[in-house]
Amino acid sequence: MTVKTEKPLSARPEGEEKKESPFKEFCRRFFRNKQAVIGLVIFVMLVFVAVFADVLVDYDNQVIKQDIVNKRQPPSSEHLMGTDDYGRDILARVIYGTRISLTIGLTTVACAMAAGIVIGAVSGYFGGRLDNVIMRVMDVFMSIPSMLLAIAVVASLGPGIVNIMIAVGLALVPGYSRVVRSAVLSVRNKEFVQAAKAVGDSHFSIILHHIIPNALAPVIVQATLGVGEVIITAAGLSFLGLGIAPPMPEWGAMLSEGREFIRYMPHLVLFPGLSIMITVLALNLLGDGLRDALDPQMK
Repeated sequence: MTVKTEKPLSARPEGEEKKESPFKEFCRRFFRNKQAVIGLVIFVMLVFVAVFADVLVDYDNQVIKQDIVNKRQPPSSEHLMGTDDYGRDILARVIYGTRISLTIGLTTVACAMAAGIVIGAVSGYFGGRLDNVIMRVMDVFMSIPSMLLAIAVVASLGPGIVNIMIAVGLALVPGYSRVVRSAVLSVRNKEFVQAAKAVGDSHFSIILHHIIPNALAPVIVQATLGVGEVIITAAGLSFLGLGIAPPMPEWGAMLSEGREFIRYMPHLVLFPGLSIMITVLALNLLGDGLRDALDPQMK
């Protein structure tokens, strides 16, 4: 009597290789980029500092409490980054300023991206006259310099975190809508979209489940780079006196307060400036890495 042996399930025909999942392929390509990994590490550290700012520093005693006796002290063992013109610890203010800057950057980009995705998806999917009207409105907004538009909005609404996010977000929406529209135009005639229409899916369902997921890759890359742009714009508004109201710490406002003493006490502007530079550099490195990892032509 012969006993038949079944072929193990794990056995594969010769020459056939296990296909790598898209997520694993993305991770492999991303972590192969050393600059992108450096940007990710720095960004994670900044997020950690922002989240635990209340644990790392005492807001009432170190961040906003004035100590005129110890004003404009150079870096020392007691104050690692020195003190400002009001005797406040610069390191503590930089740490707490990380929370403010990242909150403004991430929230503004998230809201602008959400609005841009909706506008771009609707415009690209339906096309025709609706597409033409929406894009002409976006062209009007894009014709206005982003900083000038932000200054006009903040001057109308007044300074404050919420008003800064509204002002900067309005300038970002047209860019995201155009990126999404371009991606939607490239996928709206694909077979899976036509199949969804054939089985009777609604326009809303098709846009939500088929169009938007396939248009997210370029938006994610632009959003990563956009956070750095928002941080710089918010710092510029605060530097001009249109941003965060004192004594709340914000990197741009700290630069503005220390500019009068830049020749004699450069530490007043050095550390807030370095904070902006390092944050934007990390986000740019991270965005470049995401672009290379998500771009199919880079395989």
